[in-house]
Amino acid sequence: RPVRVRLAPARAYVDEKQKGEAVATTQLEALKTMSVVVADTGKPELVKKFKPQDCTTNPSLCYQAVQDPEYHGFLQQALNSKAAKSTDPARPYAGVADVLSVIIGAEMLKIVPGRVSTEVDAHLSHDAKACYDKAMHLLDMYAARGIEPSRVYIKLASTWAGVEACRRLQREGVDCNMTLLFSFGQAAACADVGAALISPFVGRILDWCAALLCTHLAAPRCNSVLQGSWLTSVLIALSPVGCS
Repeated sequence: RPVRVRLAPARAYVDEKQKGEAVATTQLEALKTMSVVVADTGKPELVKKFKPQDCTTNPSLCYQAVQDPEYHGFLQQALNSKAAKSTDPARPYAGVADVLSVIIGAEMLKIVPGRVSTEVDAHLSHDAKACYDKAMHLLDMYAARGIEPSRVYIKLASTWAGVEACRRLQREGVDCNMTLLFSFGQAAACADVGAALISPFVGRILDWCAALLCTHLAAPRCNSVLQGSWLTSVLIALSPVGCS
């Protein structure tokens, strides 16, 4: 017998759910109802303006931020910090970059309800132990500011060494955000070691690769969250909305 679809109850259900809900007036507000919005910036004022759930920083974003006179104080704090001393004579300001990232990350966490991603120095991306040690150093600096590890994602490059550092950190309860990721093989490796977040550069990979990645992440054993990065246009930002 043919099945008769009764639409009226479904429509009544939807109407009831929508009662009292605010109607989104911008694409950003609508996007927030369907996905977690993460701000890629080193400027706390932008975070206040757009009200994302999480935010992420990296040395280049922090560098851009301190070009603004409003944020010169962050750079001065980093330069004056004892933790800014570098043990690598070839890179005397590497420690300053680490401290600056944590200072800005701590400011972001005063605003967002979620987490901040803070990046391990990309120069260490081919040394698993150095990546791990740097991650723990960053967490120690956050702890000195009263911030728990549960509010921080450690951002690592998706090299072989970065993936191995992620494996160790995740086993110890430290959530990682895997970046500098351009291939399915990298993403699959990150998923297989239990990375909390996997951030492919959506603007730099082909649709077929994105589809393949989503299939792998849908496997029952995988708990990783796919977070689109490098969203170079509004169209690219909105295109994944609704994907599981």
